[in-house]
Amino acid sequence: MPRRKSRRATTYNQRPNALSALDIHTMMSYQRFQALCAISLVRSRRMLMLSMMLDEDDDDMLLLLYRRHLSIVHNNNFFFFLDSMFMNIEPEDRIPRLLPANLNRTFDLLNDGWCYHHTRFNVAQLRELYFRLDLPVTLNISIRRHKASSEEAFIITLTKLATGSTNTSLVEIFGATTDTFISRVYQTTIHLLDNKAEGILHGNCLQRWVHLFPDFAEAIRRKLNQPQYGELLFEDVRIVGFLDCKIDETCTPGTGPLNDEELAERRPGAEIIQRALYSGYLKVHGLKVLTVVFPNGIIAYLYGPVSARENDIGLLNLSWLNEHLVALQPEITAARANDDNLLYFSLYGDKIFPYLQCITHAHEPPLGGQLLPRQRLEVLAMNSLRTSVEWPYGDVTVLFAIMQHKHQKKYFLPTGLVNMTLHKQFRVIFFLYNCYVCFNGNKFTKFFDLPPPSLADYLDV
Repeated sequence: MPRRKSRRATTYNQRPNALSALDIHTMMSYQRFQALCAISLVRSRRMLMLSMMLDEDDDDMLLLLYRRHLSIVHNNNFFFFLDSMFMNIEPEDRIPRLLPANLNRTFDLLNDGWCYHHTRFNVAQLRELYFRLDLPVTLNISIRRHKASSEEAFIITLTKLATGSTNTSLVEIFGATTDTFISRVYQTTIHLLDNKAEGILHGNCLQRWVHLFPDFAEAIRRKLNQPQYGELLFEDVRIVGFLDCKIDETCTPGTGPLNDEELAERRPGAEIIQRALYSGYLKVHGLKVLTVVFPNGIIAYLYGPVSARENDIGLLNLSWLNEHLVALQPEITAARANDDNLLYFSLYGDKIFPYLQCITHAHEPPLGGQLLPRQRLEVLAMNSLRTSVEWPYGDVTVLFAIMQHKHQKKYFLPTGLVNMTLHKQFRVIFFLYNCYVCFNGNKFTKFFDLPPPSLADYLDV
């Protein structure tokens, strides 16, 4: 006979017969009396058997012990009956539960207000993005060939990224049967979207923008020549974008016991794991990416994520970004080989980045010397522009609230393996942000007066 459980230990279908907090208090009260009664029964049985073995002639004492024993047996049977009535689930007590209705799982069920609040796109934008991504009709979400439509998977994934809601909360929003379904759908869709971003956001993606380098340089030159930046009248600017790094804070990795047993051992080497992912600059554990932002508001290149312990120079060296940009400009390499003093189109970063062929930063005075007045004005103007690279990072954090929920970002799975979904999620968030910019623009595009590409052009690999 099945027995009632607490709400925490029940599934959706068992919830009507689950124990509330008051029920659990009542159960513990009568079980305490039941345990005392069972102990008294054992003692009474022993005393009655001992009295019969001694074969004393005191029949009154024997009769008294026998009546006391019968009373204890009666009390014990009463508590067993009470436990059966309270805890056992009879067939007539079982309430059939229908599967929950599908909620918000198709574009036709959405309205613009709900859609923007939960996904950061309106219905028309979300529908276009879904069709432009060309996702398969159905997705296999488990090794047992469980399936979900890509439309509902896409909506569920964007809602989780935009709201930062837990899987349990999303069960109520979408009428899912279990949070396991939400988890499997999310992991499968994140993997699929990360593959779509290959060649668009990460990997060999900068070659898509080489033909626009002159336009980006011209947009920056126009901005520098405005009065608020000193009106320095630059004639030729070879800077096409801005370089910076972003850290995503995660849970402290390697913490907690090995299992749920009492006084269980801690994870071996936990302090080494934590040190490996710790940023001494921001005093957090997390993952780090290197990004390139162009004046059209698009984060055109992302490398990583890697451990937040790496500094910006280490990330630049790992990415081979400078060598990649040089290789994308062979005509300039040929001109320089012929003694033509032509500069590469370059990226501008803060002073931690070194001077390279395609990486630059503010002027530095010579050893023991000072900058020229013109150079000081150029440093002020370029630093004012460079700080704008932080705006997309702020937009990403505000638009996709999961970036603010570090407790949902665990570096290790319960099996002890690295949670690769966390790495893919970081890239997918920036990929979806670029799609958002294609529809709506951002502060960056208005600042440089350069429109973003259309979604069709951006996703056209």
